[in-house]
Amino acid sequence: MVYLSTHKISLVLLLNMGLVVMCILWQLIKHLFLGSLREAEVERLNEQSWREIMEILFVITIFRQDFSVMFLAMVTALLLIKALHWLAQMRLSTLKV
Repeated sequence: MVYLSTHKISLVLLLNMGLVVMCILWQLIKHLFLGSLREAEVERLNEQSWREIMEILFVITIFRQDFSVMFLAMVTALLLIKALHWLAQMRLSTLKV
């Protein structure tokens, strides 16, 4: 385990595997709670995600001393939770009408 976490190529492979697992988890949670998304929801989610990613990149430049795998995982989890919140808000706004 020490070799896997210190060797650069192994670390990149582990991070890629984590990214794939997180994408699969995202699709599963999204499908479980929200089902299929409408075109307007996907478009709005892409716009808000792009803005949020830019904001996160600016924050990373401020906290570059604290940059680690755990920090990256927490930022990614925050983005996914925010995306679920945005989607839930969009669904609720259509139900109010």
